[in-house]
Amino acid sequence: MEEELYYGKIAIKLKDIMEQKQISIYKLSKMTHLKYEIIKKYYTNEISRYDDNTLIKLCYFLNCNISDLIVYKK
Repeated sequence: MEEELYYGKIAIKLKDIMEQKQISIYKLSKMTHLKYEIIKKYYTNEISRYDDNTLIKLCYFLNCNISDLIVYKK
């Protein structure tokens, strides 16, 4: 049996950006028209599938680049 390799993971830095900008999950949910639960999953890094439309909205409303929001960790 082949050994499974660990390639790293993708982490969302939404919490850091929101804290810097002093924006709550509730406020970002209202700004983006995304469900509170969705924002919370991104905020707590509990998301398993990344939606491009959601990421685009987050970047737009937080005035950041995708590279500010997502990081690859080995």
